[in-house]
Amino acid sequence: MLESGLNKVQDGVVMLLEEEISSMFDPRLKEVARKLINNREELLKIYPASIGGKFHPPDERGPGGLIKHMKRCFKLVTEVGGHFDLSAQDVSILHFCALTHDISNIDISRQNENGSIGRDKEKYESHAEMSAQIVCEALLDSGEFKSTDEILLTIDGIIRSHMGCWVWYSGKRKPLNNMLETLFSTIDLISTREWVRVDV
Repeated sequence: MLESGLNKVQDGVVMLLEEEISSMFDPRLKEVARKLINNREELLKIYPASIGGKFHPPDERGPGGLIKHMKRCFKLVTEVGGHFDLSAQDVSILHFCALTHDISNIDISRQNENGSIGRDKEKYESHAEMSAQIVCEALLDSGEFKSTDEILLTIDGIIRSHMGCWVWYSGKRKPLNNMLETLFSTIDLISTREWVRVDV
């Protein structure tokens, strides 16, 4: 049973993004994504994708906007995966990154007594690196991955480089000559344009 397209009721507990997580191919990545999302569930319900109002569609600038951004990236991965003849595992990796690439934005944001959300600007400029670190630690903590595993290294590269092509984001890692990094960075960039609407 779906509620508002964002949640699924399972055993009486409403879980954010469960529909997306359940559709992923790799069960190990499913469980790590579920844990990362569930640990931040209450904050995800209120945090926007954009605080400055410069990027992201208008409906991502208010409460729950970060969830919408995750869902839109996830949907775009699903749509373009077939065009690039990606394997099920590659699509699962990109789906996982769609749900976790901005996870550090939750950790560096705060709600004040007036209900406004603030984000540490200096930390935000390193949010790609911070998100990669949080995600890789969660993958290692799961016991399913080692630091030398190709899947972990691929995910680390995708998340670290997802902001690399933004003009104002100079000095950060850009996508290497790697299709998954380039593809995800492009998906994230497109989904943050205020004139692009992806229905979710």
